Amino acid sequence: MSWSLKPDLYYSSIYAVELDELAARGVTAIVIDLDNTIVARDTRLLDDRGRAWAAAAKLRFQVAIVSNNTQSYPPVMASELGVLLVAPAMKPLRRGFIKAMESLGVTAEQTAIIGDQIFTDVLGGNRTGITTVLVDPLVPQDLPHTLVLRRFEALIMAGRHPLA
Repeated sequence: MSWSLKPDLYYSSIYAVELDELAARGVTAIVIDLDNTIVARDTRLLDDRGRAWAAAAKLRFQVAIVSNNTQSYPPVMASELGVLLVAPAMKPLRRGFIKAMESLGVTAEQTAIIGDQIFTDVLGGNRTGITTVLVDPLVPQDLPHTLVLRRFEALIMAGRHPLA
């Protein structure tokens, strides 16, 4: 278990994540964050690009959504994508990640988290021992406390550029 705030991989968006790289690392299951990772925070709608990415990922990996969101739309998104939902996950606590892994029947070594926040997705993933993939948020709009944390994230990621 690591309290590191550094992701294993960093990409410009979920659409740039190299699935081959994850497979080469032994990943067989992907847990994804919802808001500003695959669904834009300002619309809360899953677009065609998000549907296509999820369909491609599901061909190679087991996929689950692990979200802190407590509103009504995460179950709709999970149902639309045909994936497991763990919400509210209370990231960076480990329990949401562990629940997803247990439900998918995979180990930490076989799992990756893809998310847009260091203090929830990356920290929680690192504490659970899974591969962490940070992506830039889809849109700049976010919750007020998240916007404050983005300033600290910028300091942590200073000088690091997305792979794609």
